[in-house]
Amino acid sequence: DGVLPGDTVLSINGQPVHEFVEGMRGLTWLRLDPLRDRLYLTELLPPYSKEPYEVEFGRADGTVIRAKAGFGPLTGLRRLPYLPTNLGRTDNVYTTMLAGGKVAYLHINRMTPFDQSQAEAQALREFFAGLKDVPALVIDIRGNGGGDDRFWMLNIVRPLATKPLSKTGAGTMRNGEFVRPFAEANAAFGLTVEGLSGSSRALEHSEIPDALTPEQLKNLPPEVLGPEFGPLWIGETTISPSGEYPYDGKVFLLVDFSVFSAAQGFTEFCKGSGWATVVGEYTGGGNDAFTPAMVTLPNSKMPIFFAAGMGLNPDFTAVEEALTAPDVLVERNPEDIIRLVEVTSTGQAFTEPNPNYDPALRECIRLALEAP
Repeated sequence: DGVLPGDTVLSINGQPVHEFVEGMRGLTWLRLDPLRDRLYLTELLPPYSKEPYEVEFGRADGTVIRAKAGFGPLTGLRRLPYLPTNLGRTDNVYTTMLAGGKVAYLHINRMTPFDQSQAEAQALREFFAGLKDVPALVIDIRGNGGGDDRFWMLNIVRPLATKPLSKTGAGTMRNGEFVRPFAEANAAFGLTVEGLSGSSRALEHSEIPDALTPEQLKNLPPEVLGPEFGPLWIGETTISPSGEYPYDGKVFLLVDFSVFSAAQGFTEFCKGSGWATVVGEYTGGGNDAFTPAMVTLPNSKMPIFFAAGMGLNPDFTAVEEALTAPDVLVERNPEDIIRLVEVTSTGQAFTEPNPNYDPALRECIRLALEAP
């Protein structure tokens, strides 16, 4: 009781909040804030306890509020302040025009398996057909946990590209007989994607120190040089245009902490090739450039996926650890979040993205309308 939007968690069960979160390693899903080098939770969901948690909140005027937070049935739902403002209220492919028709906007919730994306591909083609004279395009993938890389390669980049687009990358696979068939299948599958080409070279462990700069070698996770991982591959991926809807305007990619897997791959390609300016927050990582391997548990017979490789950023840090930084960093401040919580608490349902409550989208529009 008495806790208000904007109050800050100071401690949980008498332990400073950052120490408490750090202590939950291995107990729940934690995220990394690369700027502050700190683990965090997007929601206060500690491990289950029969006894309520003692939580101290701080207010801007110095007031400290003590409350108990326990587990129980939900008595009401409050929409979480995630962006865009209409997240979860649209089809997978959502399009509209912003800034008086000067900025085209596209949001994609997930990268649908390519073989199942015919209807979405048609919706995208119809949207792209009207972009010729529009100065800027914003592609919003916030909240996109991934899926099939071919969705963005063949349904977005190829139709819009005006020239071949290339991105360099690096990575390594786990060294073991079990994952080898998955690696071979992954390599063979890449050869079947229309308009996709590339080249790569493999470096044995003994060759890596001479091939990398001192800074790159410092960034390289030490386990890459150990027996659990195979050669380090460095390669270039190129996507050739299909010539359908060549677009010469500015392109922006909006990202946040929940961008993962194939959506992460899209982010890396946009940033590495320069095709789009990446705006927003650090991504969630999770792209190792390989389709995950799968194993069936012996007793339950439940199949599970696991990462068979490690993708690396251009500076040779691990994508999973260092994530991917946007070209233009836009973080929400507490006031931004409080304003959105307050307006949604009144029952207002946003049916369109609203830049007034969305600083990253607002920055995209500002950059889009900025004179060259």
